[in-house]
Amino acid sequence: MTAARGVGADIHSISHPDKGPNNETLFMDFAVVGPADAANALVIVSGTHGTEGYCGSGCQVELLSNPTELPKFSDLRLVCVHAHNPHGFAWARRVNEDNVDINRNYVDFSEKMDTNEAYRAIQHLILPDVIDDRSEAVLDAWVDEQGKDNFLRTALSGQRVDPKGIFYGGLQPVWSNIVMRECLPTLLENQKCVLVIDFHTGLGPFGHGDILHTYPENSWENRVFGDWFEGQAVATIEEQYMGDVSYQATGAFVSALDSILPGHKTLGLVIEYGTVEIERVFRALRADNWLHMQGVVDSDQGRKIKQEMFDCFYSPTEKWQQMVWDRAIWLFEKSASGLRSHLIG
Repeated sequence: MTAARGVGADIHSISHPDKGPNNETLFMDFAVVGPADAANALVIVSGTHGTEGYCGSGCQVELLSNPTELPKFSDLRLVCVHAHNPHGFAWARRVNEDNVDINRNYVDFSEKMDTNEAYRAIQHLILPDVIDDRSEAVLDAWVDEQGKDNFLRTALSGQRVDPKGIFYGGLQPVWSNIVMRECLPTLLENQKCVLVIDFHTGLGPFGHGDILHTYPENSWENRVFGDWFEGQAVATIEEQYMGDVSYQATGAFVSALDSILPGHKTLGLVIEYGTVEIERVFRALRADNWLHMQGVVDSDQGRKIKQEMFDCFYSPTEKWQQMVWDRAIWLFEKSASGLRSHLIG
């Protein structure tokens, strides 16, 4: 949090009940700058999917430590949430300490939920006894017979039938969900409108930064985003996001903002930066899930799997990093301009 301290941010650090791989204490940090009575707020979130957090964290640091850019947002309440999923960030995992995908966990647990029963047909392929050439061949054969899109759609959409599987949404609110619901309202008591940007990587064109949201076509949110972001925001409902693969998922953090911040006008979007092809990303997630369920993390195989996780969700190349920042600061500036506009009222 050096960058946040450097600009005098008000920092709230919530310690996680578990430790990191080196027995270090883990935190979800909220760094707040800007007037407490600002009319509008911009919330920038990193690490919802653990190891994807390096991208969002880098953009948060760059914004807070950039003397040219930060003053452009001085009239807003700016909140940087660092490590929404501290366990996943520390352990290079997409999921949290309960093997829950946090972005499938923000649902109303008092209501009947879709469990995605179709996942049962592939759970043995997702978590084989061993990860080797034979298990890969079995998976490939199933995909060839049933179709790649069918397989990825079933796997990616989220499920609540196998707590040892991937994209598991959980059966109750997890720690990160609870902390976000407790802390964010207290930091944004006086703001009328709140826009949340959640940073992700691993899907879409290399370094592009797709702007995604979950609002219906005829909603005011969709109209506002179309105006603010020059028609570049894409609705992911009804499988409108036709990137490498389209799928429907429930429980996303940005879809739960009205319940997290009642009494506010809320807007939520995801910025998704592509890295490598979707098939490689999926196999990295499958291998990492197997590693933590049945393998040995501190082993040659474990280290190889962890390196692949880094490689699939973050590119160390200067080109990718510059593309990420250029898109991020464009998005931040468009968001701030939109929040100030008459469209909010």
